Amino acid sequence: ALQSIPEHYSKNPVMMTSFYRETIKQNRNFVSVSEAVLDGYKSSYINLSDMDRVKIFKGRTSQDVKKMDTVLFTLQGGPQTMFMLDVVKNPGELFENDIMEYYIYQMGGIINIDDRQAYVITFKQYEHIDFPLYAGKIYIGVNDYAIIGAEFQIMEENLDKANKYLIRKKPIGMRIDVNSANYLVSYRLIDGTWHLNYVRTELMFTVRWKKKLFRSRFTTMTEMAVTD
Repeated sequence: ALQSIPEHYSKNPVMMTSFYRETIKQNRNFVSVSEAVLDGYKSSYINLSDMDRVKIFKGRTSQDVKKMDTVLFTLQGGPQTMFMLDVVKNPGELFENDIMEYYIYQMGGIINIDDRQAYVITFKQYEHIDFPLYAGKIYIGVNDYAIIGAEFQIMEENLDKANKYLIRKKPIGMRIDVNSANYLVSYRLIDGTWHLNYVRTELMFTVRWKKKLFRSRFTTMTEMAVTD
């Protein structure tokens, strides 16, 4: 599947239009909703030195869903992160050559995705690896070995080590515990070539202040759907 990437994904840069949504929920109430139309430059899958680029064509933000006292912390995220989660272009910590030795990969059967048969490859990091990696599933086409999607999460036992990777900044005296971090990416076949189609992230945090009894749970969800 990795060797066949140049055969299945665009050899030329493409422009794409996407719909982007980002929500923040504090306990049970939405406290922020942002939506945007994105213009994206998707670089070639064979020219790894060329970078993806994205800009907001049109956007709106509503923070009056339920008034939040203050913006408590800043996450590592935003529209650019959606393009970074293109795991075919950026295999990074999932299946880059020098990282694969940290994982167990296993065949998990065959399923149908959009009338196309796909192998399910399950993976998880070895127990002796003590830094936060992932567990999940990769979907690979039976007939062409194209990577057509992936869903994965930071392994539960390593969530306490993930804070510094997910939180950009926070006030002194605040403790943030990551409860879950889930990711999903899918691709779509257009005229014989696979393209990025949909990306979603969902993160859950528990936030507490020192010397305060109560705590809040935040759920952030971002998604990007390519429309053109």
